[in-house]
Amino acid sequence: LLEGHLSREAFRAATLPRAISRLDSTCRLLRRLDELGLSWPRYERLVPAALANDTPALGEVLRQTLRVVSRPDEQPTARPQKLAVKQSALTWLWESRARTTKDDWLEWMSRLAVELLRESPAPALRACAPVAQMHPPLARRLFQVAFLACWAELDGTARASLVASLEAAFVSPSTPPEILLPLLALSEFMERNDHPLPIPARTLADVATQCGATSKALHFREAEFHSCRAPLGSARLVEALVYLHNNLKQPEAALGVLQAAQEHYALQVKLSWLEKLGRWHDALQVYERSPPRGEFALGRLRCLSALSEWSQLARASEAVWQHMSHPQQLEAAPLVAAARWHCQQWEAMELVARLIPSDTYEGGFYRAVLATHRRRYEAARGWVDRARSALHPELRAIASDTYSRAHAPLVHAQQLSEVEELIEYRVLQEGLAARRAPARPLDGPSHAVRAAAASDPLA
Repeated sequence: LLEGHLSREAFRAATLPRAISRLDSTCRLLRRLDELGLSWPRYERLVPAALANDTPALGEVLRQTLRVVSRPDEQPTARPQKLAVKQSALTWLWESRARTTKDDWLEWMSRLAVELLRESPAPALRACAPVAQMHPPLARRLFQVAFLACWAELDGTARASLVASLEAAFVSPSTPPEILLPLLALSEFMERNDHPLPIPARTLADVATQCGATSKALHFREAEFHSCRAPLGSARLVEALVYLHNNLKQPEAALGVLQAAQEHYALQVKLSWLEKLGRWHDALQVYERSPPRGEFALGRLRCLSALSEWSQLARASEAVWQHMSHPQQLEAAPLVAAARWHCQQWEAMELVARLIPSDTYEGGFYRAVLATHRRRYEAARGWVDRARSALHPELRAIASDTYSRAHAPLVHAQQLSEVEELIEYRVLQEGLAARRAPARPLDGPSHAVRAAAASDPLA
């Protein structure tokens, strides 16, 4: 206790005379130790000087204490040496091979995350590899850090091979969103740590838009816009930026993009840009003055759908359906199916619903509505399950976003729940009606047989 007190006093004092002037409390502490009967060698040497107010002796004690305290107790530990990275093992793992199903991609991602930890140059990360192999969530949490550690040790050839493998994963039609979203997050992580991956921003923006990651898509699309110098490309990018800002509920930013495009690039405002801004009335007025065919007819249907003009949409679709190409009919099918549903035109709705792919939310939902109307409840439950499965990736992509962005997918999920409640209600209602109906006699001729016998003169 005394040694610590002297050390604090010595460090507190900038000069020796100031340190000596603060020794009154130390002397009181020494007297207290003497009263308690405690013994300490340095105390035994210091007591006479303290009692006699011997300043030179007290100063010598302070000098000795300063030398002891200022001397480092131990040398700073050396930083651990980097471990060698087996590039051949990593290259063999990430090179493109036959991966055509969702399970193939998930297995590839899991093995890549564990192998990056196992070959990491950092001893701390490499020590986590056995645990990550048994506990996959740990491998997913450390995937970005392990990738960055290995990336710094790869040579140019290995980096080019790794980038080519990632690009193949991005552009493959069989890659599920469960793989694309972590890879997009990896690209952002590498960019934040001053090691951007040499993957085109357009590819990353397209993949982010496909996965419903609107914030990531906006970031990569802005990077593409700043690196693009072609006027035609700028027009395409302006439309994409307007669409993304509008989806993020930022109409002021979308309008600012249009104004900047007009001022700096002399671009003319397109009708599709008015739709992206949500100015449906203005766009509808222009479409109605245009020839009712092709893209103009499809744009008019989109405006009527956004304005919930279902009766007018049903009539307009009958007039322009024959003038639309097959891809345009596929794009307009969900809009027309919604209009037929609101107008309760079940036969026409069934014809249009056949054009909607069954593995999408719209295809499963409208088929579930039709099956419920036809009282095919088991089939309706199956279509509800398929629609919910198609909706899961979209909900997963916006799980951490604001409520305004998640509103539309949540409404879709609520609609599926309401369809299930309607099916359950109808099943219970029909079961109750069947129990209340009078039972038919088990023997004897039926009423129809008796009526036929009464009308037959030969009976």
